[in-house]
Amino acid sequence: MLTVLAEIRVVPGKADEAKGAFRTLAEAVRTSEPGTIAYHVYQRQDDPHCFVVWEQYRDQAAFQEHAANLPVHGNQLVPLIDGTPRVVFLNPVAA
Repeated sequence: MLTVLAEIRVVPGKADEAKGAFRTLAEAVRTSEPGTIAYHVYQRQDDPHCFVVWEQYRDQAAFQEHAANLPVHGNQLVPLIDGTPRVVFLNPVAA
């Protein structure tokens, strides 16, 4: 299993628009990527222009499928992103 944590900043004033785009993206991921185990999007309470995505994939191939689909499923989000997303790959320690 592959777990990813992504932190994505959006352009100031675009947080509400980003929430809609994230909802659309998450629904597309859940319905069209069978190798995606979990895909949850959160908005930080202390910074409304920062979103955190917690993702789990069956394996590396499922993650690569997701990455290949992002230009299509995430196209509404792209113009709202401010800077480069921070992506962290995680190893399990305790569940």
